[in-house]
Amino acid sequence: MYEVITKKHPTRKSKIVSESNIHLRPEDVSRIKAFLQSIDRYDDDSTRMKDPSRYCRSFHNCHECVKSMWFPCGWCHETGCTENTEKKCPSNIKDIKRSNTTEEKNTCPQLVHNGPLLVPAGVRKNVEVKIYVPDPILYEKEIVCLIKLKQKITHLKGLIVGDQVYCFDIMLRVDHLEFGDTETGTLKVIWGGAQPYSNEIPLIVYTCETLAVDCDSCRGIPATYGCGWCDATKTCTIADKCGSELMKWTLNRLTCEPYGLPVPAPVRKAEDQLPDQKTVWKQLEAKLTNAVQKGKDVQ
Repeated sequence: MYEVITKKHPTRKSKIVSESNIHLRPEDVSRIKAFLQSIDRYDDDSTRMKDPSRYCRSFHNCHECVKSMWFPCGWCHETGCTENTEKKCPSNIKDIKRSNTTEEKNTCPQLVHNGPLLVPAGVRKNVEVKIYVPDPILYEKEIVCLIKLKQKITHLKGLIVGDQVYCFDIMLRVDHLEFGDTETGTLKVIWGGAQPYSNEIPLIVYTCETLAVDCDSCRGIPATYGCGWCDATKTCTIADKCGSELMKWTLNRLTCEPYGLPVPAPVRKAEDQLPDQKTVWKQLEAKLTNAVQKGKDVQ
């Protein structure tokens, strides 16, 4: 079953676009300007608004498609954004759920993540993120994760299980990071071929080694990064890089005090140091001799 997301077609008499009291958000104005600057002109000086097919195809995710302002584009999971859902979406239209919303996201499949997705560099990891899937047909599609990092795009096979997208494991590398720096990228999902795309979420690739210099500063890194102090290497790192020192790595995330080591004896000052055994015996012998001598003198 396919879900089509569409919005009502305004009539030619509608003055929605030409009303002077319309208040557009800055991001909408920027998007409209960018589109108008990118399109060509026909000989009669009319814009490509006369070509709604091209206009709708310029949107590559559901949410942007249903928010289209110049033409009521509709979204179909099979073909993406289209100007004619009745014709270009599957023919079994009777049971298809329709939605005329323009601002709501609950009709669109989308990645859901609070803040950037954190991925440690230099280790092979599965990238996973929560996804909202309103249409069961998406579970049958071939899922591909697209990771863009430093102008390089990596395609990974993916799988939707429940409300999670699991991208096959990958080792992301970053070079020459300065202390405290990270590398930023993006993640999005495609299904059923090159399009359609999901929304895009930011991605941060980092190394614990460049985020801290000692145990205390390592322990101060937010827990979501998964960093800890490794005694074996004397570095802040993730557990996978600490080898057999995993127990100490875990304890160091709680406190940087040493575990399982003898407590060093306090250093005493010269005047506070106790005399050795020979000195003690000599002192006792002298006292006894004096006592005996005093006894004889008394007699």
